[in-house]
Amino acid sequence: HVILFLGGTGSGKSTLIHYLAGSKMEKQIVDGNNHIAPVEVKNKALRNVVTSARAVSETRHITAVPIDLKEMRVFTEEDSVVLCDTPGFEDTSGPEVDVANGIGIIRALKCCKSIKPVVLVSYTALGNRMSCVRGLARTLGQIISSIDDHLSAVEYVFTKFPKKEKQTIPALVRETYFSIPKDETDKGYKSILADIARKTKKYVFAPHLLEDPPLDLLQELTDIRSFIRHPEEVFQSFLTEKANHAVHLQVEKHKASVLPAFKNCNFKFVQTKLDELVALNAVLENKLIEKDYKE
Repeated sequence: HVILFLGGTGSGKSTLIHYLAGSKMEKQIVDGNNHIAPVEVKNKALRNVVTSARAVSETRHITAVPIDLKEMRVFTEEDSVVLCDTPGFEDTSGPEVDVANGIGIIRALKCCKSIKPVVLVSYTALGNRMSCVRGLARTLGQIISSIDDHLSAVEYVFTKFPKKEKQTIPALVRETYFSIPKDETDKGYKSILADIARKTKKYVFAPHLLEDPPLDLLQELTDIRSFIRHPEEVFQSFLTEKANHAVHLQVEKHKASVLPAFKNCNFKFVQTKLDELVALNAVLENKLIEKDYKE
């Protein structure tokens, strides 16, 4: 059973995982910025989970952190659950890493028994009218087929919110939703925002990592009944916009090199480039690549 943490670079996924797994947290000043970091790490699996005060991704690939729920005093029928750290969407490491993660993460998830997606909404990345939710909605819609059918499994955790702002979250979400223009075409954005509004009306997950015990949030997130079953049927490989653009540019380069080679009767080179496109499409399953290949 996997709890999958999703969010942009700098939203605090790695820090939240340390908090939930029992690491002792401490407030620090790093380069003039406030930063909450683990200072006593109890779970050995956390050695690869690195936190940072910078808006640069420290997580390069999917990282699994198993935790003993009985040891954490969580009331559940399950003995353990895996906290899964992921790179930020449109990771700062570049489109190549983005492409690899978009495929590798999903392949790993399809092997799981069940999954609970947990989306992090960061105070520092809210943007105008919670514009950060657009990116989150787009990615959720890409990795989960028929996302509306699985929203009941998704939870939202608000990170880096000042303590005094926590109580304003339900109103903020509600007002944002009702201020959406009637001609808004992004249905995923509206759907996710409505789901956040419904759930924050009942409860708000915005833990203060230095004061609140992790048990309360962990108890809510580990209710296996709400997990997505049969992930292999639900999750699908995806490419972010930047990654998709990078793939398109690479395909165009191949096309540009194939045409003159064909005119010069360099058929071996042409075959090599076409084989590379076939191999690329076998991994990405991208309709645009298939279309360009046929052309």
